[in-house]
Amino acid sequence: MEKSVDLNRVGWELFASGAPSPDLSSRPEAFTEKALREKISLLGRQANWDSRLQELVLAIALLWNDRCEPAHEIAQAHEGEKDFDLLHAIFHKREGDLPNSAYWRRSGGRHLCLEPLEGEASQASELKALLAWSLHP
Repeated sequence: MEKSVDLNRVGWELFASGAPSPDLSSRPEAFTEKALREKISLLGRQANWDSRLQELVLAIALLWNDRCEPAHEIAQAHEGEKDFDLLHAIFHKREGDLPNSAYWRRSGGRHLCLEPLEGEASQASELKALLAWSLHP
């Protein structure tokens, strides 16, 4: 019988390796693909996730930990599904393929997770413009 785990702690652990590398190179502190698969599998069983959600979380964790090819393969396997298309767009943006990223961003349509970020970005750009104006009248 599997021992119970603190899902919150293990979940946050997956993303505690620091920010992803901007050039897709692997960071020494990032989790290996094997470790991520094991942790996500355990989380999925404990939280009773369906296979789609488990694959989505795995792909996100892989991409965050600079294991980009397996994340890309998962996104490709779910082509046409909004969550995976957004992940596909992020992958191509990270690799610098902006036209392909834009295609997948459009393909996925407007995603709910981006709305709060768009609001923050809008506020940040307004504050930046105000600051620039106040420093250079």
